[in-house]
Amino acid sequence: MRYLVILLFTCCIANSQQFTPLDTTSYDQRKALKERYENDFKSFNKTISKSYSGKLKKEILNILEQSQKSILKNFTKNNLFFDNAYTTFLKTSIDTVKIVNPEIDQEYTILLSKEATPNAYSIGYNTIIVNLGLFKFLKNKQQIRAVLLHELAHEIKNHSFNSIVEEAQLKLSSVSKKQLEEIHNTAYNKGGLAFKQLRSIIINRSKKSRKQELEADSLGYVLFSKTPWSKRSFVNSLSRIKTLEDAPEYTLDSTIYKRLFNLKTLPFNEAWLKKEDFSSYNYTHFKEKINTDSIASHPELTERISKLKNNLPKDTAYNYIEPSSRFLELQKQAKFQQVASLYDMEAYGASLYSCLILLEHFPDMAYLLKYVGLNFNAIYNAQKNYKLNRYVEQLNPNQQSKSYNLFLNFIWNLKLKEMKAIADYYTN
Repeated sequence: MRYLVILLFTCCIANSQQFTPLDTTSYDQRKALKERYENDFKSFNKTISKSYSGKLKKEILNILEQSQKSILKNFTKNNLFFDNAYTTFLKTSIDTVKIVNPEIDQEYTILLSKEATPNAYSIGYNTIIVNLGLFKFLKNKQQIRAVLLHELAHEIKNHSFNSIVEEAQLKLSSVSKKQLEEIHNTAYNKGGLAFKQLRSIIINRSKKSRKQELEADSLGYVLFSKTPWSKRSFVNSLSRIKTLEDAPEYTLDSTIYKRLFNLKTLPFNEAWLKKEDFSSYNYTHFKEKINTDSIASHPELTERISKLKNNLPKDTAYNYIEPSSRFLELQKQAKFQQVASLYDMEAYGASLYSCLILLEHFPDMAYLLKYVGLNFNAIYNAQKNYKLNRYVEQLNPNQQSKSYNLFLNFIWNLKLKEMKAIADYYTN
């Protein structure tokens, strides 16, 4: 998974020089939650067994079991965390929506993920997972609520399970089976036929995904519009995410490398920042073929924003909503917590990059300097065991900002003994 980091600083952290990360171990809570979902999955699968039959039932159960295993990994891999401040805000938001939309009679569970990307997602089983990165990037609590209601709409529409049924039907369809058999039996050009089949499947799934996203936007907006919250915030949440997509990545000042890594025991080496020449590589060959057929997994944000704007009453105010002091505290926590969260998830390269960006603004913060040492120690051990590519991304200039690409060059250019020297310096 790509962890490109854009850090947007606000006045609330201007004077902050101390930070204590949240205790995210929560072993007992994760264990109890895992047991609960294991039981829920068994009951759900029994219900499905009674509702379907034959090959379709078998295929649905197979896909269900695979997706359920993936969900349970969130509890065993320490990807989730539990914090009353965040969960109370999210639960209160859902409760407010239910009061003004009494037809919603289900109870919903909101889980928090350590992921740094600004996202949330419905997983079925009346459960929504919200990434910590959402609090870091969005501007106020109403924008967070808009994303939350979009995912609630997915749950109400049962989109997660519907997609599983559609996938099972596709796998069993005579056309799909015939195409797969044709690929298997063809002696030549298997690659070309396989790509054609892949493209066909992706396009088909994309159309369904586009429909579901637009449905979730529509229903989410209807639910949101009955609350006392600003209707325009629902549109602004998508506009904010689009701005982040379109804007250049945050640029890390390259002088920070010399400032942090010019050590008495290891003088800075300009060769560490030498960039590899990728001019002869063509990373976009297959990406361009896919994009030509417009098969992005989600509709273009511009399309979704345009449709939502058409639903806004013409007299809807453009008033700027000042973020509350409580929201700013949650946002501040999310920005600094990301360093520890990415480290916990063994994304050592991304955690270190987050450290460097924050250290530009808070050069003496002990918390950040500590994680420079922790990350370098982990990176050193990974390289010593020839496993660095598991924890630090490979260079891919066509999909990485220049700043992030330079950072990766720096890491991959370091020799093992140099990694050890930096790790020892900051650990000690």
